Amino acid sequence: MARLMSVAFTEQAVIERRKTVTRRKGWWEDRNGRRLIKPGDHLTLCRKVMGRKPGEQLVRLAEVQVVDVRREPLYLCVADWNREGPAEGFPDLTAQEFMRQFFVDAQGMATDDDVTRIEWRYLDECPCLPGAPSHDCCEGGYDPNEPIECRHEHYIEDESGHRLCVRCDHTWWEDPL
Repeated sequence: MARLMSVAFTEQAVIERRKTVTRRKGWWEDRNGRRLIKPGDHLTLCRKVMGRKPGEQLVRLAEVQVVDVRREPLYLCVADWNREGPAEGFPDLTAQEFMRQFFVDAQGMATDDDVTRIEWRYLDECPCLPGAPSHDCCEGGYDPNEPIECRHEHYIEDESGHRLCVRCDHTWWEDPL
């Protein structure tokens, strides 16, 4: 069963499938020192999880699969904020505004405190090409619990003809015509 995660402040970014990263104060280990989340785990992103009024329905927004999880100092988001800001669902905030609003002021944290950075992909996206809405390129359909043989259909190519598959990182060279 997937764990529930609240994304109240970034609900629209989740609905539009723009949010792919979150930073959390906790979400690392339980009281017994066991990891709470790891790559491959599934999460259900919800409007609100805790603090619902009696009878208030749980609103599920998306099912995702964790692709990366790590602990890092909060201030590291500054280094790559052009990518991290939109991935967090806050393209219009500066890194300093983000840290202050959601961690320093809201939770009393310092910018050098560790946070858990969680990155995911949406389960209704094609695993071969993140962001693609269908699984047309996947041989025989897509089951998130089964590995797919990569056919290297989605790749980037540099000016010398070297190609890199964006799904499996396989590289090869094609002689440009």
